[in-house]
Order: sequence, then C-alpha cells, then structure tokens
Amino acid sequence: MKAGNRLRDLTVWTSTPRLAAFLTVLLAVAFPTVLAGRNCFVRFDFGVFGYPLVHYARESFWRGELPLWNPLSECGVPFLAQWNTMVLYPFSLVYDLLPLPWSLGFFCLAHLVLGGAGMYRLLRVWTGEPFAAAFGGTLFTFSGVMLSSLVWPHVLVASSWMPWLFLACGRSVEQGGRAIIPAVLAGTMQMLSGVPEIILPTWLLALLLTSDRVASGAATAAAALRRLSLVVLLVAGLSAAQLLPFLDLLSRSQRDPSFATGRWAMPAWGLANLVVPLYRYGETPQGLLVQEGQGYIASYYFGAGALALALAGIAFRRNGRRRVVLLLAIPAVLCFLFAAGETAFVYPAARRLFPPLGLGRYPIKSLFLAGFLVPALAALGLECCLAKASSPPWSRTSRARLRDSDGSWPATASSSSPSSICSPTSRGSSPRSPRATLRQRSARASLRCSPSRGRVSPACTSRQKSSGGCSTARRTGWKRTICPSARLSGPTCTCWRESPRPAGPRHLWFGRRRK
Repeated sequence: MKAGNRLRDLTVWTSTPRLAAFLTVLLAVAFPTVLAGRNCFVRFDFGVFGYPLVHYARESFWRGELPLWNPLSECGVPFLAQWNTMVLYPFSLVYDLLPLPWSLGFFCLAHLVLGGAGMYRLLRVWTGEPFAAAFGGTLFTFSGVMLSSLVWPHVLVASSWMPWLFLACGRSVEQGGRAIIPAVLAGTMQMLSGVPEIILPTWLLALLLTSDRVASGAATAAAALRRLSLVVLLVAGLSAAQLLPFLDLLSRSQRDPSFATGRWAMPAWGLANLVVPLYRYGETPQGLLVQEGQGYIASYYFGAGALALALAGIAFRRNGRRRVVLLLAIPAVLCFLFAAGETAFVYPAARRLFPPLGLGRYPIKSLFLAGFLVPALAALGLECCLAKASSPPWSRTSRARLRDSDGSWPATASSSSPSSICSPTSRGSSPRSPRATLRQRSARASLRCSPSRGRVSPACTSRQKSSGGCSTARRTGWKRTICPSARLSGPTCTCWRESPRPAGPRHLWFGRRRK
C-alpha cells in the first residue's frame, strides 16, 4: 500500500510538457552524436531509401519545384505518387529548411517525443492515472518497434500520430462540433505519411473504440457514426492531392491482389523474442544483428515487465475498463498471428476475406499496430496494480476496527466513527458473522468515493443529500450502501460501483498512526 501511494505522489510531476522533456533527455542520452550532428542514422533502408528521398525532396524545394518525377532512381520513377515520400507533409519543412543530415535525425527523434506525448495524453483519459500514463508513453517511445522505425521516417511519422488520432477521434465522437477539427488534423497528418499498413489498422481500431463510446452511453450510434464519417471524409478531402496520384499509380503498376507472397513473416519461434530479445539472431557482415527469417523489423521487444503488466491488465481488468481492454487485447493477439504469415490462419483468411491486402508486402508490418497496443495494455495493467496496492488490507485486525464497540456496523453517516468511510450497512439488521458479513457486503455493495469531482451522485436522495451522505442500491439482491462522506467534501461527493472492495485513504479507515 505504501509503494502504491508513493507512486501516486509522483503524479504531481507528470504532465505533457514534463514528459516530453523527460523523453527528450533520454533520447539525448541514447543518441548524443545524432543530435550533435556528428553522426546520422544509416542502417538498412535509411541509407538506401529514406535519406535519398529526403535529399531529392529538399533539392526540389529549394529549386521551387514540386517533385513529381525522380530521374535519379532506377532510370526515373514517380516521386509524389509514391505516397511515402512525404512531399506534402507539413513538418517536412524541418529537413527542407535545416541542413542535412542533422535535420533528418532531429526530425525522427522529435517524432518519437511526439508519439510518447500523445500516448501519455491518451492513457490519461483511459486510465485516469498520470503515473501509469507516463509509463505507457515512455514504453511506447522506447519499444523495439518504435526504435526499429527510425530507419523509415515515414513509418515513424505514421506511428507517432496514431495515439493523437485515437484521442481526437474519441473526443469528436462524444462532443462533435469543433472537437472534429483536431481529429481531422491528426488524421490528415497520418494520411500524408504514406504507410497504408499502419493507416488502415488505425482507422479500424478507431471504429472499434467508437463502438465502445456508444456502448458506454457517451454518444448515440447515429451521432457517433455521423461524426466519424465526417472526420473520414474531411481527412480524405485534405489528403486528396496525395491520394489521387497514388491511386492512379497503383492502377498502372504491377501490383495486384496476388502480389503479396508472405515473405518476411515472423518465424514460428518469433514469440520468444518478446522475452529474449536476441534469441536466434544472426550478425551481418556489417556487424548488425537481424532475426533469422525476416529482416524488416530489427526488434519488437517490449520487456518482460511490460508484458507482465499487459497480461495483468487483461486478467484483472476493472469494471469500467472491460470493453476497452478487450478491444485492445483481441487486436493485439490478431496482430501477432497476422505477423506469422502463412504459418498461422489469420493472414491467409484475411487475404481471402479482403483481397486488397495482397497489394501489400511483409506480414511483419502488422506489429506496428502491436507497438501501440502492448504499451496501452501495460499502462492499464499498471493502473490496476496501483489501485490494488493503494487499497486497504483486509486483515482480521482491520475488520475488527471497522466495527463499533457493540459489534454492529454503523447504519448512518452521523453514527459512523471518524475512521470509517463507505461502510457497508444493512437496513437495521446486525451481522451474523463479521467475517461473512464483510465478505458478502463488500462484494455486493462496495463503493469508491471521489470527493474531488465536486458533484452529487444522481443516485443520492434528497434526505441523504442534506445529511451529507449518498446511497446507491440495486433493485433486487443488493443491500443499500451509505457513504458518510460529509467529512471529506460536505454534500458534494460522487460514488460509483467500480472496485470489488471499498477504497480510500488509509487514515480514514484506520486512523492516523501516533509517532
């Protein structure tokens, strides 16, 4: 319990600017020579694909030309229509205006910070726990998937805007109106990155999360569908200058639904690399380590602790997070099965159900979405662990302290002792056994009180509002539970059913310790 409270005390120091500064310091320690301009990234596609595209786009910018055609690659290829060249991406001005190669390294590292900050903001909404959100944002930034994306600037851009898109879409579905504008901007930024293997799963997951908002009553199904459709149409309209040339090039290219071959899929033993990062890795003549069987993603290692927290978030999901956890856990499992390629059933079945998937290559690319899902589940798991660590221990001595001197439970807020809060009571009947009664009533009618919300629960009756306590009851099979919270915030308190046991500060349950 002390450890949980100590971690919660750190939430005073967690905010979006502070987390961004923290991530910047960590990246400066990890890549000091890149930020100093002495070295630049060069591994694999960064040197043979990413940097040449950026260099040609920068030269075209200073000549005042829109690069439609690149005569310097393979006897001439379309440039703007490739989509992943990021010609129309607004933040490409970073490497257009600043000197290369330093500006490109700064561009990539800045998007890592952008993605971590967006993940923090999103998880603050999902978990309500700043420390867990900061942990998820840091894990998202330094996961093996994100660090492997440094060799593809366009992939890094698409992944960095993913959490911002989920955050903005959730608000636009709930509120509508001006809240649609941030969703359109975030969706357009990701669309201009040019990674359909990330963009399509992102919007599918956004649709699933929208269904969660509808199920929770935050918006009606018609309103949510209308607002999300409006966001998609506006994003497509703003990205039309990039999408239309790409679709024209795709119709004239050699790619068709039978183009994909399942090459570079995750090996059958690839799940072992989630725990052992260098299991069955080989070394190239240049001294680089690559996984046997695929060389597209250098690593998808998250850490054993992060995986344990993700599994804890799935196993011990709280009542208010059940749908969100399932909507994240099921796609995460499907991502790893899809990455296995032909050896698993998901990739062949998906190609049969949706033939345009054959236009893409490399099933391992589905792990880019898993790079978002696993840190999100780990943050939810950490939030559950913090909630359990900060809840009071229900030992035999603790149960005895919750009773009055005559062995009965307090029945009203006025008769409760100062060291009790949210005490379960019955309608005038004394408990048969303290242990059995406590177990039964804490499981049936447990409450969690939040005096900082500043509003009265809709379930409170007028008589109990005046007395400073609120009560909730089910129609059948549930005992009435009275919350004597007048000492905390007067008549303004909020109660809801969320935890299997009552929770609150320790001194309100057992009194302050004497020094």
